[in-house]
Amino acid sequence: MAGASTFNSGSTLEMQLNGLTAGTNYDQYATNGLTLNMTGSVSNVSLLATLGFDPTVGDSFTLVDNTSASAVTGLLKMGSTTLTEGSTFDLTNPGTTKAFRFQLSYVGSTGVGSTGNDVVATVIPEPSAFTMLAMGIASFVACRRRRRRMA
Repeated sequence: MAGASTFNSGSTLEMQLNGLTAGTNYDQYATNGLTLNMTGSVSNVSLLATLGFDPTVGDSFTLVDNTSASAVTGLLKMGSTTLTEGSTFDLTNPGTTKAFRFQLSYVGSTGVGSTGNDVVATVIPEPSAFTMLAMGIASFVACRRRRRRMA
C-alpha cells in the first residue's frame, strides 16, 4: 500500500501464518502509516490470525510493515481482549494441535530497513515450559545436595 491506512470500527486484520517468509508463507500488511480506530481505550479493530505450521521460540512475524516514521496509532484486539504493547495471545496449529504463545509489539523491528514501528508477533515460551525447567533444575540441585550430605 502506497499511503497511510485507517482501519475503521469493526474492521478485521486477518493474517495467516504458514511459514517464516513474509508475503510467501505468512501475510504481511505493508503501509506508510497506520491508524487503528479506538473508542477511548477499547480497540475496535480485530486481529484474526491462523497458524498452519509449528514455529519455534524466537520466530518473529512482521504482521504490519509500517514504512512511515510515525508510530502505529491505536491497538488491535483479539476476541474481547485489547492487545497492548507486550500482550500475549495463543494460537493453535490445527494440523498438529500444538499451541504456541505469541507476544505482540507495536514498536517491533525484525530486520534490515525496519523503522522500529512495525506490528510484530514473536513466539515466546509458554509459562509452563519455564515452570517445568525451574522444577527440573531445583530437583537436580536438591539431589546433588542430598548426595553430598550422605557421602
